[in-house]
Amino acid sequence: MYATEEFLVEGHWEDQRRLNMIPGGKSGLRYLRENRLLQQSDVPVPDERDRIISEWLKEHPRKGLPAPWVAEKWRDNDWAVAQICGRDGRLSVEQVRAIHQLAEKYSPEEIFARIGAKNIAQVERVLEGKTYSRVE
Repeated sequence: MYATEEFLVEGHWEDQRRLNMIPGGKSGLRYLRENRLLQQSDVPVPDERDRIISEWLKEHPRKGLPAPWVAEKWRDNDWAVAQICGRDGRLSVEQVRAIHQLAEKYSPEEIFARIGAKNIAQVERVLEGKTYSRVE
């Protein structure tokens, strides 16, 4: 199990989205020990890792601060816009720009029909500055 998990997670460890909090398998145990989340003498069973990490997070609250690598990424506007607009069901950069341009002449209902948004409320939130505010 450790070898399989390590193989599967390792293939995605460099993924910028950080789909895993720690490396998989025995590499994950090594990571926990190196970062003093687990003592060298402790040998947890696989199901205990979640408990160990949860307990550590409770004892070391970040007080709402993001992890440093996440905060660094969000300072890069191009990266942030790619995250904001990159998922299914989200407006594209072009759609957001079109909303702002069309707002000078058209109602949210008409903009909705022209750009293919999910609904009128999505267009209204963009116009109110509630969403997609980083898209220029």
